[in-house]
Amino acid sequence: MDHTEQERNQTPVMVLRLGFVGLAVIALVLGYVGFAEHLAGQDALSRRPEDILYHALQLFVLDAEPPLAESRLPWQLQVARFAAPAATVFALVETARVLLTSELQRLSARNARHHVVVCGDSVMARTLAARLHAAGRRVIVVGTPPAAGQALPRRRLYGVPGDPTNAEVLRAAGAGRADVIYACTDDSADNVLAATTASRLRRDRNATMRVYAQIHDPDLCLSLQARRLSLAEHAAPRLDFFNADELAARSLFLDAPLPAGRPVHVLIVGGSPFGRAVLVEAARHWRLRTAERLRVDLVADDAHTVRRDLVHRYPFLADVCDIRVPDRAPPDDRPPDRTFVCYDDEEHSLKAALTTPALWQGGAGSVWVPVSRLSGLARAFHNGAGLLDAVSGTVRLYPVVQRASDPDQIGDDLVERLARAIHDRYLLAHGRHPVSPPWPGGHAVPVGRRYDALVPWAELAEELRHTNRAQAEDIGRKLRTIGLALVPRASANPSVGLTDEQVEELAALEHARWRAERERVGWRLADRRDGASRTHPDLRAWAELPERTREKNRAEVRNIPHLLGDVGLEMVPAAAGASHGPGREQGAVV
Repeated sequence: MDHTEQERNQTPVMVLRLGFVGLAVIALVLGYVGFAEHLAGQDALSRRPEDILYHALQLFVLDAEPPLAESRLPWQLQVARFAAPAATVFALVETARVLLTSELQRLSARNARHHVVVCGDSVMARTLAARLHAAGRRVIVVGTPPAAGQALPRRRLYGVPGDPTNAEVLRAAGAGRADVIYACTDDSADNVLAATTASRLRRDRNATMRVYAQIHDPDLCLSLQARRLSLAEHAAPRLDFFNADELAARSLFLDAPLPAGRPVHVLIVGGSPFGRAVLVEAARHWRLRTAERLRVDLVADDAHTVRRDLVHRYPFLADVCDIRVPDRAPPDDRPPDRTFVCYDDEEHSLKAALTTPALWQGGAGSVWVPVSRLSGLARAFHNGAGLLDAVSGTVRLYPVVQRASDPDQIGDDLVERLARAIHDRYLLAHGRHPVSPPWPGGHAVPVGRRYDALVPWAELAEELRHTNRAQAEDIGRKLRTIGLALVPRASANPSVGLTDEQVEELAALEHARWRAERERVGWRLADRRDGASRTHPDLRAWAELPERTREKNRAEVRNIPHLLGDVGLEMVPAAAGASHGPGREQGAVV
């Protein structure tokens, strides 16, 4: 429900309230005038203004009979003696309704089930809550009293005031029975505390609970995701962390893909976290579309450092992009196809985009400015508002929080991204251009053939996506068995590879996991693979597998370091005392 609809629903109530307030004022005025006229001929009663006012006020509590003893009363007084009690009755009914509604909402929130809890009073929290509510979800917002009670729709969206890191406050929001919990305050530490506190409140039967905490620093976000993935066992609830800049950058290229069929030039001005995320996502988006290299110009005060750090953290950038650091923006040659102005100060970004004509040469929609606090300006430039000229459509304001507050995008946790990376590498191994069914020639591909996997992730069969997710989720557990942990890639980390012995052990573990997962969903051993009847010849012990199949598993294990690099992670020796098998040593890369 948007603000316009909320205001439309509240209008009749506000008109009714204002009407009764006006009635009370009219009753008081008429009562005063009527009493003044009525008491003018009665010497026994006081006619002082304060006494007349006192008698007029008594009309609201039905206690003005002595001065009204005579039967003939002025018309003003006759109107007032009925209007004043009516206003009093309305006030009592409205007070009772507000108190009862508040109590019913408190009880409803505390006893809610299968709902969504959003913690915080930040822009992200409010935007996410409104989006979930518009999608028909029952939402409970936990935050400070102004945020919890401010402009909330009357149905299926409730506010619980208090500290979202407090267990009792979360219990009042029914957090233990919620399906999803989002911690979105302006403080990352509070978000982690709220998420972990809510996780401990989970009821045993609520095995599907998912908890997400917003982390404002992208490096810390990736570090926490790595620690979650490295758990030996992934117990419920599902806990993950997300960063708004990374989510918004991912959504950007889904909404507005880079041009295809020709070389493309991207210019990034500024080294903000969003600008770095844009560079990574542009390369990720580009590498599955063409063998052409993507040209990226990076203009920032610390551009050389940003380029070095990003290429080290995401090694695939060197294979996909030519990242240059020119002295000025834009460079002297042809105009960029897409320009992103990404300073840390969004006002500075907007100012640069609107006052630098040299940036406008790329044509309509070529200059993008990420905004959060200034996202309201996007409506002035776009959506047909016609309030401000976006330089003939060249400049586009990109609302980061609105695009990052997509529940589906937030749900794409590290496991999901690793699963997509597994599929992306499969596509790259079989050609850069994924093929959508039907297969060339107009013939549908038979189920079970490997070709039905050569499609983009969004078109991949759910069973195959589940297989990739299960493989991705088990990477951290397997590495722990040989004494390795996951961390964000950094030049200061020790270089660690896999020995032949470790590759053999991990390959056997991966096969055991795959076999157990297949048998759990009904697959069985047979001489031939048949997707329809769910039979497979490799559902046997590792020692009984043919060498060709074992080598396939070894190849998947050797690919783990490259796969981790696609999401910015790497393997390092675990802390002393970490559980792993005896005699394991880290050796040369295989």
